[in-house]
Amino acid sequence: MWNPLFIWSLKAGLILSFLFAAYYWLFRNNTQFQLKRVLQMVMLLAAINFPLIKISVSNTTIPTVYAFQQLDNSLAKENPVPTSTEALLPASEIEIPVSEFSTVDIIWWVYLAGVCLSALIILIELAKLSYLRFKGSRKLNLGENVIGHPSVKYPFSFMKWIFVPTDSDYSEDDWRIVLAHENLHLQQKHTLDILFASLAQCMLWYHPAVYLIQKSMKANHEALADAAVLASTPYNQYSKTLLALSLRTNTLTLSHSFSLISSLSKRLKLMKIQKTSNQKTLVAAIILSGVISLVAFESMVYGQVDSRDKKDNSSDLILDESMRILTKVPIRTDSTKDIEGESSILKSIKLMVFVDIWPSYTNLVEKLMATYYSDHPKEKRTFVIDLESERKVRYGQNEKLEFIKELNPTELEQLYTESKNYLDKLNYPNRTTIRIADKEEFARQKYLIITSYKLLATSDLKFKYNQIFQPDDVDVKPEPNGGIEIFINNIALNTKRDDSLNEKDIPEKIEFEFIVNREGNITQLNLISKIKGNRETQEKLYSLMGEINRNILETSTKYGWKPAIKEGANVGSIYRISIPKSLL
Repeated sequence: MWNPLFIWSLKAGLILSFLFAAYYWLFRNNTQFQLKRVLQMVMLLAAINFPLIKISVSNTTIPTVYAFQQLDNSLAKENPVPTSTEALLPASEIEIPVSEFSTVDIIWWVYLAGVCLSALIILIELAKLSYLRFKGSRKLNLGENVIGHPSVKYPFSFMKWIFVPTDSDYSEDDWRIVLAHENLHLQQKHTLDILFASLAQCMLWYHPAVYLIQKSMKANHEALADAAVLASTPYNQYSKTLLALSLRTNTLTLSHSFSLISSLSKRLKLMKIQKTSNQKTLVAAIILSGVISLVAFESMVYGQVDSRDKKDNSSDLILDESMRILTKVPIRTDSTKDIEGESSILKSIKLMVFVDIWPSYTNLVEKLMATYYSDHPKEKRTFVIDLESERKVRYGQNEKLEFIKELNPTELEQLYTESKNYLDKLNYPNRTTIRIADKEEFARQKYLIITSYKLLATSDLKFKYNQIFQPDDVDVKPEPNGGIEIFINNIALNTKRDDSLNEKDIPEKIEFEFIVNREGNITQLNLISKIKGNRETQEKLYSLMGEINRNILETSTKYGWKPAIKEGANVGSIYRISIPKSLL
């Protein structure tokens, strides 16, 4: 998964490239230097902020919950759901190797290394400037803010200081021009612009546009200082001083140097150019403002229209769309049960299935759709994004493995945050509180697995997918494969009772209620029997009930269920199972 910071840098760099191209075309020979300075900062701020701003273009909806599958910690996962038209076959289990580093990871680490290297270069330059400031001596005859140091070979300014060589032989007129020029940089705080651009360059180090705008900024700062000095100094004298003090050496990127030879010809030409008219500048500014507004709108709206808002938000799982994306989220539920007039909290780990709440993987699934299923537009298929603690996949005949990857801590953190944000919006009736699994539990589910299975056409269904019937409302009640008697005996045989638990404290029959959906899978498994006794007895009984709960799930997964039938169609139905105490 691409890191959000890297994605931001790509977007910011593209925006900056586009804006700078428009700026260069409109303002490269413009002499309104103060306006150009403002526009340069606006472009940088726009490039940095536009990718971060999102506008809502759809109605706010709470994600529809399509399935509620209760699992115990001991269960690795449920069997994925095949369609009702295909036979349930024993699940296959495969193990697929996952490489330690993907191409995406390598690109991310290269980008991060570039950021760190760029930041290190800036810190080194700041350290050099600090050294010159504290080790240099003040030249009070030139000014209170003038610092001299033997290692300084040319005049330059930074923040509120002007640095000069200690052994220079400049004339009095040269000093006057140099100090006037550098003081203009200090008065207008040009260093702040350069520092801000340098920070942007750290994050966008691989984009040429950020270096071009840095160069343009410095050239514009020099033009501002030149124009101010020329107001009181003849052109011939000023140009002579520039040429006499011209430098062929490299300078510190964070400072402003008086006369670098690389920019002299352009500066001298700019001093003699006719001032740009206000009318021409206004037209150029309006055009550039329109370009910035267009880029702002496109960058904020592009990709923000969630395709889910264009779909039918009814409670049907099987809709008319040819493809759907489901997401399994590890959660915990705290359900309140009455125990002899008192309340007790029962906690269990569950999986809850939502429609596509991990946008970071939507593009990946869409690529899978476009790559492997574009030739079958009429094939209805659901993609399931699941998290697992082991690199193993279990699926039936109708399922297909599409993708598997081991997530790094940053990717898990992002999925955790996205899941938590969605769950925080959900409100549930009764006395059940649903929350995301603890961070530690969530982080253990580090393998992201994408599978897919075919969907039934809506026209083939007589009843809605999530329509649940009472036992008396169906023609044929649900039944486990092999019969209910064998099913109950298997549960009892696999249940180990605590020897210290008194038999008289166990209810005569232990009842659980659950839903057998139209595919023959059980969901929403709940204990119906009331538990009595003191606190110690209750704890032992709940331990026993928990084991029975696990055995019901494991046995159902192993043997499967025949769903209820109504009017010749498979439907979901409530089922209550009763386990006699005598079998335990």
